[in-house]
Amino acid sequence: SEIVDNDEYRRRVATALSVFKTVWRMFVVIIGFTILVAKLEMPLGPITAVFGAIGVALGFGAQSLVKDFINGLFIISENQYKIGDYVSIEGLEGKVEYVTMRITVLRDMDGNVHYIPNSNVRTATNQTSGFSRMVVKVNVAFDCDLKEVEKVINTTGEEFYADEQWRLKLKEAPHLARVADFEDSSISLSIWARTKPGN
Repeated sequence: SEIVDNDEYRRRVATALSVFKTVWRMFVVIIGFTILVAKLEMPLGPITAVFGAIGVALGFGAQSLVKDFINGLFIISENQYKIGDYVSIEGLEGKVEYVTMRITVLRDMDGNVHYIPNSNVRTATNQTSGFSRMVVKVNVAFDCDLKEVEKVINTTGEEFYADEQWRLKLKEAPHLARVADFEDSSISLSIWARTKPGN
């Protein structure tokens, strides 16, 4: 649990740092420009007027950019997802490689990189937040003793959980969760276990 918490913390810090770098770059550019204007002793009136006009012109086209920044702020402050999480966003799935105030970058299983403006993130499904879930379906005959089947599954699950190799991946012992379905010639059972994120 401590290892998972440390990993979670590291990934959250990495996400926050990527945003901080973007904001810091913008800050440095603004300060640099201000110092340059002061050193060259340029009159501020015309510069202010020009930037004011540019600002008004860009204001109409920058609405989506403002939305990106506001959504990015909520995504990061609410910890909806962070670098390293596996997420589904608006029909695209992948591992979060990068998050800024403006975009979220995903890499899917085929290696494709998707750049998603944060204003487009209306629904995000985080598949590795806190834990993942293992679901295994097992079919058994109609005439079997379900109590005995449950005992065998749960005992085997405890043995898996006790094994050092599997314990690194599991957060609990696999156990019989429910009867999933009645099929033509068998009963389908669901075995569940919470696993560490991404396992």
